[in-house]
Amino acid sequence: MTDDATDLATEDEPAKWDEASDPDGYTHEDVRSKDFLLDVVMKFAFGNKEEPGVSFGLTLTLGGQVVSGMAITRGEWMDGVASQYEESGGTEYLRKIFTKVHEGIVADEARREAANLPNRGRRFIHMRDVQIGNGGGWTEAPYWRGALADVTGWSLGSWSSNTAAGK
Repeated sequence: MTDDATDLATEDEPAKWDEASDPDGYTHEDVRSKDFLLDVVMKFAFGNKEEPGVSFGLTLTLGGQVVSGMAITRGEWMDGVASQYEESGGTEYLRKIFTKVHEGIVADEARREAANLPNRGRRFIHMRDVQIGNGGGWTEAPYWRGALADVTGWSLGSWSSNTAAGK
């Protein structure tokens, strides 16, 4: 047995699905997560529908850097970034765009699920209270989004000072 979803029939990729007849042109590469085990952890924490209000400590390595903080849902990340933008004097326009994008993704997932088709695999990870290790120091960021394809390693738990302080 491998930890790759290619040889497993899961609820995300029904065994009877055929990419040649997919109405949206999704391929096996589109419906597979980039890291099967990390995806399992995220589905366990967030649920298939990415329930809001759930987070867990996560430390990633990617591009020679360490990124550590609290993994959150896409919706929570969008809300947090939009709030941060508004608090700095920005308009509500970013929130409107994020809301439209999020609603479109959710509707597309529901449509595909109703048709017994697999959804697109998770492509991004969203985090808050992040510390990014760069050389000999750390940079803090309230919110961070990264491509899972760039992650080369991960572990549960966070080095974030905000997380350690219970914030």
